[in-house]
Amino acid sequence: MNLIFPSRVYSLGAVVVAAGLAAMAFGAAAQAAQPAHPNSCRDGTCAREAAPPPTASGVPARVKARFTCVGGKSIDATFINTGNRRVRLTLPDGRKMTLPQAVAADGARYANTQETVVFWNKGNTAFMQENGQTTYAECVATR
Repeated sequence: MNLIFPSRVYSLGAVVVAAGLAAMAFGAAAQAAQPAHPNSCRDGTCAREAAPPPTASGVPARVKARFTCVGGKSIDATFINTGNRRVRLTLPDGRKMTLPQAVAADGARYANTQETVVFWNKGNTAFMQENGQTTYAECVATR
């Protein structure tokens, strides 16, 4: 069975993997959250920004994930699934970058226009290449 999911056709298995990543990103807090006014406080924490509505296909407009990679490295990623799809990355050396989604045969690929920085994501795994070298390898989503 194939389903349309973020402008692509995926097998049902890929949708299940993507849903699992989204569930990991939102965690148990999202399951326990109750609708609240954007400026209300709950447990001493005030919401400063209302969550964006899901896309027309039901995919969350934004998904946050932390990828833990070999060598103790990590990548914080925010996948933006509206308009020009892109990913915002925060690296442990302090660099922040936004990469637009690029053509990929499998999974999701994000790259700058020069293709010198490429971030690949499939399911709950990812890796990053800079200037043709893999700089973040065997990354797995941990939240």
